[in-house]
Amino acid sequence: MSDVYSVMTDSEALERIKAMAVGNAEMAFYKEFIENFPGARFYYNSESFIEEYQEEEDVVLSEWFQTHLQTLAGAFPAEGSLMYQFASFMDDSRSPLADQVENLWFKIGLTGWPSGKRQREALQHSSAKLSLFPIGVVTEDEGYQLAINLKQRRDRAVYLFHLNDVMSMISEGEDIAAMTFKVFASPGDMLSRVKAIQHGAEKTLAK
Repeated sequence: MSDVYSVMTDSEALERIKAMAVGNAEMAFYKEFIENFPGARFYYNSESFIEEYQEEEDVVLSEWFQTHLQTLAGAFPAEGSLMYQFASFMDDSRSPLADQVENLWFKIGLTGWPSGKRQREALQHSSAKLSLFPIGVVTEDEGYQLAINLKQRRDRAVYLFHLNDVMSMISEGEDIAAMTFKVFASPGDMLSRVKAIQHGAEKTLAK
């Protein structure tokens, strides 16, 4: 396996987001994340790792998401268990967790397809609008997962669903979109809303 990530200082992270083709709005989100955690160790994933990961998972990640991973994937890598807490979801999110999001912890990364074939097929093929690829979980209940939509390649949103709800919708012959909720407009929007990061035994709050 190739090197998974490269580490950056905050000044190096700011230079990297300027050099990558992420668009002005996303750049502003990344900048807000960096400025909220001054002095943090930031990181991005290597192109070779992403290529190998896609091969292993049998997935083709959207080009914009690959760019995100190679621009600014997060902070405090390799410092024990890494978890993020958010101040909020996007304003118009209908997620049932919206009122308690500030108290939840999320593991963010390339979670990947479920191990069960039936669950994987459910996320991939059970909606006319969505093909959900998991990129994170709620640590208090890992049935709650964050995902990107691979069916509409320009859809940059991050979605939240509960795997049990998805399977129930399928058993009832319903489209899983009814129990899938848009919670962040983009990965950059997600990072800009981080209010605390737990890394190993340390907890760092946004300034």
